[in-house]
Amino acid sequence: MSVTKTQIPSVASSHNTKGALNLPEDFHLPSEGDLVELEKRSDELTKAFSKRIDNLDIDMSVEEKRITEEESRGFKGLGLDGGVIKTTMLAVEMKVKKMVTTARLSMDRNNSKDLDDMGKRLNTYGDTLSGLMSIYGSAQALLTAQHLGDPKRSEYRTQVAGLAPMALLTLAKLAKSTGNLPLAAEILMQNDNLPRASRSFSSQAFADDMVGKTHAKFLALHTKLQGAMVMVNNRRTEFRTGRVNSLARISSGLAQNAAGLRDPEDKPNELEIAEAGERVK
Repeated sequence: MSVTKTQIPSVASSHNTKGALNLPEDFHLPSEGDLVELEKRSDELTKAFSKRIDNLDIDMSVEEKRITEEESRGFKGLGLDGGVIKTTMLAVEMKVKKMVTTARLSMDRNNSKDLDDMGKRLNTYGDTLSGLMSIYGSAQALLTAQHLGDPKRSEYRTQVAGLAPMALLTLAKLAKSTGNLPLAAEILMQNDNLPRASRSFSSQAFADDMVGKTHAKFLALHTKLQGAMVMVNNRRTEFRTGRVNSLARISSGLAQNAAGLRDPEDKPNELEIAEAGERVK
């Protein structure tokens, strides 16, 4: 069965989706290969973003150590009494904290072009799936829109028009056994035009049989991309602030588990859970 492939945004392409994703007039369901490609690119992008933040965290740790040592060097060995040392240390800590915050923001700005670019591309992938889901919210909607403008569908429309319910059921079985989506789409529309009491089969069940598995893959990939975007946004915010958001990490971890982005063994540790509990008391 041949279907027209939907263009998946290139990793190097423009991020402007313009309106309703610029879907072509004769839009067909993306092939499973298209969905696999989109999932692969989103995974690569998510991992690249995480790796970049990991490297920035390492660089920031080195910079924080350097700032602390430099600011502490001025009063070491001066023979100050305990009270003065304590007061001076507090002042140094406050100064170091401000300097580190400034350094974090500066480092984020210096890397913002690449980080923003990766975030936008990931959002583009998510928007693509969200746009498709807004059109194809159910298997029935997905089947209804198949092969619009296809001459074969127009031919089938003429053939199924006015058929009795049992004859329509026979053709529905034929469409299912052959995987004929243009025929199935016209059968579905004809069945929907019949009074509910006169129908010999359920339109929704028929749509589930024809495209239900594909629609489920749309939903799964959409969930996965949503989880990826949550994780990316959390990592960027944590780097900027220098503070771990335990609740956000747990939430992100759960989202990634559901989306297949996180190693099942990489669970929030007891300390993260305890800290989160303390914050919400």
